[in-house]
Amino acid sequence: MRGLASERTVSARPTGAGYTLIELLMVLAILGMAGGIIATRLGSRGPVYQLRGAAREIGATVCWSRSESIAGRPMTLCYDVREGGFWVQPDGASLTGPEALAARRRLPDGVRFADVAFGSGERVGGVTTISFTRLGACRGHWVHLTNDRGDDLTVEVMPLAAQVNYYDMYQKPSDAQR
Repeated sequence: MRGLASERTVSARPTGAGYTLIELLMVLAILGMAGGIIATRLGSRGPVYQLRGAAREIGATVCWSRSESIAGRPMTLCYDVREGGFWVQPDGASLTGPEALAARRRLPDGVRFADVAFGSGERVGGVTTISFTRLGACRGHWVHLTNDRGDDLTVEVMPLAAQVNYYDMYQKPSDAQR
């Protein structure tokens, strides 16, 4: 019996593999350093991402305005270059009161309009409007954005189909490839 009992004795220390506290702390330290490096690099790219995000929001607003116009609700896209805002309103209408505040979008902090330009060479530094027809066409234009670091980005809106193109630079209307 004695031999049988010793075979059944369970050791106090499990034989399965595990991690020690030091190993876990080392892994957490490595992850922390990697996270710090990534955060530092993203922080320096933040202004560029804000600029691109603003451009994408303008492009999405153009596409939405076009689709609403094709659906039988012609829209007008408005840019306020001085105030850094843009909004959409029903064609021929002027939004006032709470509707105007809700419809108005602002560019992110540090991002501003340089101008809105047209193929004729006209550059607008104030408020300009772009109307969409029932077929979804609009006047072709270039929205120039810049940030506090001096990065430039251009949103090109093609006239017939209101196709949106993005350029990571100040793209003059005469420089655009047709």
